[in-house]
Amino acid sequence: MSQDTKFKVVQSSDTHKIRLEVWRRYGDKPDEWFSDEALTDLSIQDFIELGNYIISIIQKSKNKSS
Repeated sequence: MSQDTKFKVVQSSDTHKIRLEVWRRYGDKPDEWFSDEALTDLSIQDFIELGNYIISIIQKSKNKSS
């Protein structure tokens, strides 16, 4: 992962819904970040399915390069 991109997962204590945020470096200072993308209102099951999808894409990519 690029050092100019990071991810943050936040779960609501009330609804238990998950928000996955994408943060990108902004400006010249190391502590300047902005969030320009987010997946919101994910259930735990949605989050698991997203993870499984990402893993399957990585596996397919590894198989092609082998």
